[in-house]
Amino acid sequence: MSIMSLDPRPTSPPEPPPDNTADLKYAVTELNNSQPGYARAADYYFGTQPEYFASLRMKIAMGASGVMFNYNFAKLAVDAVSERMEISGVSIQDDDAHAFVTEEWEANQLDLFAPDIMLQASKFGDAYVFIWPSPDEQLEDGSEKVDIFYCSPRVMRLFYDDEDEHHKKYAIKRWIDQTTDYMFVNLYYEDRIEKYMMAPETMQGTKPLWQKRIDPEDDGQWPLDNPFGEVPVFHFRNAFPYGRPEHRDAYGPQDSIQKLVISHMASVDYNAFPQRYAIMEPGFDTSEAAFGDEGEYAFTLNTGGTMQQEIDPGSQLTADPASVWFMRGIKQYGEFTPADPIAFLRPFTEYVHAMAVVTTTPMHFLDPIVSNVSGESLRVIEAPFAKKVRKRQLSFGATWRDVWRFSLKVHGMSEHIPVQVNWVPAATVSDLSSLQGQQIKYQLGVPARQLLLELGYTPEQLDAWGVTIPPDPPTVHTQSGPAVTGLFAQNLPPEMMPHAEP
Repeated sequence: MSIMSLDPRPTSPPEPPPDNTADLKYAVTELNNSQPGYARAADYYFGTQPEYFASLRMKIAMGASGVMFNYNFAKLAVDAVSERMEISGVSIQDDDAHAFVTEEWEANQLDLFAPDIMLQASKFGDAYVFIWPSPDEQLEDGSEKVDIFYCSPRVMRLFYDDEDEHHKKYAIKRWIDQTTDYMFVNLYYEDRIEKYMMAPETMQGTKPLWQKRIDPEDDGQWPLDNPFGEVPVFHFRNAFPYGRPEHRDAYGPQDSIQKLVISHMASVDYNAFPQRYAIMEPGFDTSEAAFGDEGEYAFTLNTGGTMQQEIDPGSQLTADPASVWFMRGIKQYGEFTPADPIAFLRPFTEYVHAMAVVTTTPMHFLDPIVSNVSGESLRVIEAPFAKKVRKRQLSFGATWRDVWRFSLKVHGMSEHIPVQVNWVPAATVSDLSSLQGQQIKYQLGVPARQLLLELGYTPEQLDAWGVTIPPDPPTVHTQSGPAVTGLFAQNLPPEMMPHAEP
């Protein structure tokens, strides 16, 4: 049984939906209302946002040129967060559950898609994952495999109980079939799945109505049964109840940068080829002066060619960069001073700095050249950013745990098996300072396995190495520093402790 069918042809004539369609109408309305914000987030991420011009003439001139000057810094605020959201492994104590999760991770290509899911959640503030038994494949023992699908917030939305915002009430997925223009909607509840369809407006004289949709593989069943007792949609978000694009505060600085770039590019010809002028003697006009130079022809401002001079064409001076007319009756020539590029470049840099501040993005993500720092200074600079990333790891990690908990339920295993998602450290660290900090934690009683997980090693790596908590950690004293104990003393090679004493 598939609930993701795109076949627009029901096996039976469309039937009117039940009288109670309040959820359907509300979900469609809310999904529509959310779209402008998501569309704007996508525009600023890809650099396709509209340009703002104070002058209508400038807008027309730049639009006619067909040239885009896109310096898109806003997307870096998104990429900086998503690149630090790196899963190092999933820990499950139950061997069978661990084997199942490992197999499904590979089958659903989550090495590729898990980072993209978190990138989309950072870009839009929201991303959804839909989970359902695989219709095409089962394991050898007859148990279910699972399909894990990413769903964009532009086609899916999850709704929560007003009294308990942690409780999922239902979800909607809406899409349009490209071959028939039918609009399809699925509503996912804890106990059922309702399918709807709407004909294109051009097929009816009045506005079409929602109808039940019964796909060929549904065997005439409507609604479909949901045997798992919960909404099979999982919400990745960076705020509650719905997220906020990571680059939302970058919209203003990005518009300012775009405006500066456009203004600079509009004047760059005149910076390279300064505009010149000529002052005529009293009693002369430009037509008389031009006649001596052009003969029987005058210069047309529209085409750049020449035309017969049947009437006085008025002024023949052009505003082309570096153009000068040699005319009689000229009293004085001169040249306008080009605009100083620093008038554009200095505020450009300031707006980039402002974007770094308002989005809590370290400046070296936006401009690596001017922020050449390392070591402890880098850790201090990145502290607010690392704190933000850790908050995202908490939120996304909780959703990933729900994904695997539900997958185990679909597979027929206990959903109460503990699942831990391990992350690569959010902060930039050096190996030496990290080991020294972890050594202090170890002396205070933190298990060595936990410390190595914090350093980014996967549970699989630690299991392969046989890393356990020593019952009586050995101690190695050094002449030049504090004692090195436990797991670190066992695994550090002798060359890393050249002054070791017994």
